[in-house]
Amino acid sequence: MKLYKVCALALVLVLCIPLAANAQDDDSCPAAVETALAAVGEACGLLGLDEACYGHSRIDATFWEARDDLAFGAPADTAPLLDLKQVATAPLDVDTGEWGVAVLNLRADLPGVMLAPGQGVTFLLMGDASLENAVPPDEAAAPVEPAAAHTTARVNLRSAPTTAANIVETVGAGTALVLVGASASRTWYETEAGAWVFGEYVAADDPAAPAALPVTDESAGPRYGPMQAFYFSAGIGLPACSEAPNALVVQSPSGAEVTFNVNGLDISLGSTAVLTMGAVDEKPALMMTLVEGKLSARLEAIHFALTEPGQAAGVTLNDAGRVDADSEVVQPDVDMLAAKAGPACAAAAQSGLFGAVECGFDLTAYELPKICIAVAARDINRRGGPGTIYPVRGAMAQGEYMEVSGQATGYDGYPWWRLVDASWVRDDLVKKIGNCADVPAAAAPPLPTPTPTPTPTPTPTPTPTAEPQEPSPGQPQEPVEIWVRACWEGGGSFGATVPAGVPLTIVMHLNGTNPEQVAMAGQYFAWSLLVDETTHTGASIVSQGSTVYGYWSLPSGLGTGQHTILVEESFANYWEWAPEQYYGMGTLNSILCQVNVQ
Repeated sequence: MKLYKVCALALVLVLCIPLAANAQDDDSCPAAVETALAAVGEACGLLGLDEACYGHSRIDATFWEARDDLAFGAPADTAPLLDLKQVATAPLDVDTGEWGVAVLNLRADLPGVMLAPGQGVTFLLMGDASLENAVPPDEAAAPVEPAAAHTTARVNLRSAPTTAANIVETVGAGTALVLVGASASRTWYETEAGAWVFGEYVAADDPAAPAALPVTDESAGPRYGPMQAFYFSAGIGLPACSEAPNALVVQSPSGAEVTFNVNGLDISLGSTAVLTMGAVDEKPALMMTLVEGKLSARLEAIHFALTEPGQAAGVTLNDAGRVDADSEVVQPDVDMLAAKAGPACAAAAQSGLFGAVECGFDLTAYELPKICIAVAARDINRRGGPGTIYPVRGAMAQGEYMEVSGQATGYDGYPWWRLVDASWVRDDLVKKIGNCADVPAAAAPPLPTPTPTPTPTPTPTPTPTAEPQEPSPGQPQEPVEIWVRACWEGGGSFGATVPAGVPLTIVMHLNGTNPEQVAMAGQYFAWSLLVDETTHTGASIVSQGSTVYGYWSLPSGLGTGQHTILVEESFANYWEWAPEQYYGMGTLNSILCQVNVQ
């Protein structure tokens, strides 16, 4: 692991970072930075909650709506975060003494986080950097007005608003509680400690107060106040003056862990971190360096946590500077990041606006997980082996994920991934995250053997008047597709599990090395169904028994294309291969063709 020592002396901002000196790294840089930070501490020391402060020139700001009472053009000016749309600071200009520094004080009363009056999350934005508010005024969560209450009986406090959740604590009648949220049904209330209490066993001091509490269970989705979700950008390279970086320093109140959203990434922070921008493989990346405490985030299936001072990680962004489906957790360039995070930490320490900050950390790159994870690109099946010839072992909804334990080329020619539960998913139906290049090869399980369906002895019974049969409730009615690549050199038969009453769509694709043979196949190949040992050809055939075999035969002329039939009864999964004799064309070799059932 690569280490990089950042030795910051906050009082004089002298850094022992062994990098090449920049053009303006002389006595004028530290002096200009020291002057600016002293001015910022004086101008913004009494900043209120949900306010931004113009710390040092130059700062450009825009608002959601222009108003005469909004002034943010000189040091010590303040503006409500609710009205602020964007704030951008300027890089240090030693000749003019300009260095943009802005201070923000965010309310931190997200669900489960209750603080003393005036406490908030401190942001220090400096240099070539900007924050764009992602929370329009009409979508901002209102400040929570806690409701004082007490229990009316002995009751369990639970980890979630359901009796199936774990019991956090059992309290007696008359226990004082502070309520900060409610379930969507308003039958449960969340306490300031994050536990849930059933509403029938609690009474509020003000009977009207619980009705004003926000919905805070999972059904509510993210609840952000002003600037609790934002888009951060900053200069990627090193500034002309190393003491004046392009960065954002964030510190939560002592003992509190808060969550905010940066460029589409939810980040939980307890204490202090530095955010900067960098590049990895020519992609822009959000860089996070922990100063103290803990920082954690989740990018799809990858969860990472920075727990040691100086530990750093990055997340790649798209060209618009946002997290998207292609974003990845990456290791930062430690040398480059040290030249940014160290000075930013030192600047925060000297501003006097932060609690005690220790900047003498060893900067280390977060070690990426050594696992490979498969994320479902849409709703898919998990099978018993690498191919649709294997039975379905379960399902994965779009966005669900599971760790990968092996890989193999399937019987259909596609790459397949074995999951840790021994089920398999096909490569083109999942997105891979993490270290997937080193996944070991895995042996495919034996091919499934069809089980004959016993024929029961019929018992004479009165024949009722036939009535149309509706599909059973709960049966899926979406079409089921079977994709067939007809190999000119081979033939065979197969089947699939298809519920009754479901349209079955058959899509044929032709394959072969001889173009004339492929053309002929397209002219003559057909689709047929074998039901109870009777062959039926055409789009009107339906299942009449428990087992249906599908195979392609001559002649019919259906060829490549899409053909839909209706399956009136469920039929079982079946697969076999055998050489066939086709109208004097010779014996066709038994080779594998592709059949996908999803």
